[in-house]
Amino acid sequence: MNRKLLSKFQEYCKGKTIAIVGNSSCIFNKSYGSDIDKHDIVIRFNWTIDKPIHNWTANLGTKFNIYVYAIKSYSRILRYIQAGLLNDKDFIIRVRHNDSFKIPALHNSIKKDKNIKKILYYNQDEFKESLPVNWFGDKEPSAGASILQFLIDCVDFKSISLYGFDFFETSAETPQQSNEFQSFFYRVAHDKQAEKDFFNYWITEYEGTGKLNYYI
Repeated sequence: MNRKLLSKFQEYCKGKTIAIVGNSSCIFNKSYGSDIDKHDIVIRFNWTIDKPIHNWTANLGTKFNIYVYAIKSYSRILRYIQAGLLNDKDFIIRVRHNDSFKIPALHNSIKKDKNIKKILYYNQDEFKESLPVNWFGDKEPSAGASILQFLIDCVDFKSISLYGFDFFETSAETPQQSNEFQSFFYRVAHDKQAEKDFFNYWITEYEGTGKLNYYI
């Protein structure tokens, strides 16, 4: 991990209220939009970047400061960069995979792009090494689990609020049936019970402190 960039990220988040907005279908049945947008920092994931979130303002809000990318394809995030979709994001966090070694091989026009310089990498090994309990075994954590652990480990935040997480309970099991953000339960990679146990552990750890809030 780039320590200089991590230090900038820590300073950016210090003492802030942070909303982590998941892509579960359950969020489309809620009206959390105005509450989400009141946070100092709003984090969103994966396919959300090229979706018209303004169509669901009442449900999702519109604020979008940090983009978290967990999809295996590195070429996709490069397309997002080339399309200018990340220009207004303060940080990009690449979870589960570490593609940083690919950057020197990129075409100069991409290598010099300012967005490349704001990507933090937090891979699956780093995630599992930091867990207090190894819930996941050989399964992949969700992007939401990864970013929550990263923030808890690295940031002196005021509070974190979780929206749009139901541990894959309302997720379809094939991409063809997935919701607007293409969120679905990938049985081979993920474990519903592990996700639930992970989040419940941290929710319980912070219970009564106001530092970790879960909205379903």
